[in-house]
Amino acid sequence: MPKDLAKESNLLSLVESWDLVAEGYTQDLDWAMTPFSLKAIEVANLTPESRVLDIACGPGTLTLKVAPYVRQVDALDFSKEMLSLLINSIKNKNITNIKIHQADAHHLPFKDQQFDAVFSMFGIMVFSDRHQAFSEALRVLKPGAKALIASWEFVESTFLSDLLKLMGASDLACEEKLHSLENVEDFYQEMTIAGFDQVEIQRHTVKLGAVDAKTLWDKMARATVSLAWLRKKIGEEEWQKQSLKALDYLENIFKGQSYVFPATALIGVGTKSS
Repeated sequence: MPKDLAKESNLLSLVESWDLVAEGYTQDLDWAMTPFSLKAIEVANLTPESRVLDIACGPGTLTLKVAPYVRQVDALDFSKEMLSLLINSIKNKNITNIKIHQADAHHLPFKDQQFDAVFSMFGIMVFSDRHQAFSEALRVLKPGAKALIASWEFVESTFLSDLLKLMGASDLACEEKLHSLENVEDFYQEMTIAGFDQVEIQRHTVKLGAVDAKTLWDKMARATVSLAWLRKKIGEEEWQKQSLKALDYLENIFKGQSYVFPATALIGVGTKSS
């Protein structure tokens, strides 16, 4: 494994992190995830009789989209708060073919060879032991079936890392910059080592909706794990001071304008040998 990067402890692998941002994540990041979920569903070649697994399903961005096309979706996450949001959506939409599992994806609660496809949209990329997660995904796939794993592509610099440093949280900036599947070669190698055949890493780019500085900051503050931890650590009074500092920083960059941001994701596609 390259530099043993597939096994690493980080804030993003903690269940409490995702409980903290569950509501904001659904409200502010679902729209960014949806285009890539639809692309993964398209690539999966599903049938009305397919049974699929969504690992680290979160609030159900992919789960809810794929449900109309398959016989059953098993939606798995370790965050109770994320699953509560998904359960509410299922009830509101009167969907009957989704089964919920609160469990650790490093040890999937399924027998071997159960699924016609396994998805993980931006989930496995932050796991503490990706090799174990990939191996488990492979185990529960039927022979000839595909796993479709999404990760964000590497970005040299982000507003988030700059803001965390500005707000006196450089340690959290380092946490955000964890080694993930953002490198195509590492992504390919990790899936191959786990036992997948015909591995292909696809690159997909979409343009997200235009946002101004205030909208961007509000979304980041509600949905970003490192910012949620910072808010909890420093308390509400200090958070409000730091929030004004962060917004001022962004407004100096945006200069009253709104910008459309491109987002690029890598989707790793691997097949279980027959």
